[in-house]
Amino acid sequence: LIAIGLPAYDALFDAALAEDKATQDGAVVCLVRMSAPAIPVLMPELLGDDVAAQDRAARVLIRIGPPGSATLRETHRQILEPFAATSDPTEAAQLSTRGRTGLLAFIQAFSAIGDRTSVQSLLDGCEAVYRAYPQLGTAYLRAIQDMGPGALDRLPAEQRLAYERLRLLLDAR
Repeated sequence: LIAIGLPAYDALFDAALAEDKATQDGAVVCLVRMSAPAIPVLMPELLGDDVAAQDRAARVLIRIGPPGSATLRETHRQILEPFAATSDPTEAAQLSTRGRTGLLAFIQAFSAIGDRTSVQSLLDGCEAVYRAYPQLGTAYLRAIQDMGPGALDRLPAEQRLAYERLRLLLDAR
């Protein structure tokens, strides 16, 4: 199935949701080995209505980790574009419950990867959504905090200042 590539994705994702744990694990391993090309295909599952599918997609994203981080960051950036386009929270893009769940999965994935670009993606996510969705903004910042004090050390000084500014804004709410 790995050799077939993305056309095998549906079968692998169905297997990742199977009752049998061995089948689930095998399918997840295949999806992880497919790595970055599987990420865009995971997005509909991640943002869909099926909670089990969302959970499995989030786990696959986390397990893909650093090999897929560039694709993960790009997909995350595209999702955040409507939020970054406005500074008025009343004009911000509407985010469904499933969209919030999807962004929380991105937060988990970036936290698990933990490199400097993942910390930057978390900071970018917070900056994009904090006005319209303060709880999500807080989740982004909490993920950076949970990565430990070294996470902020990976950022340039101006980005550490942006983090502190966002933290103070969200604490004031």
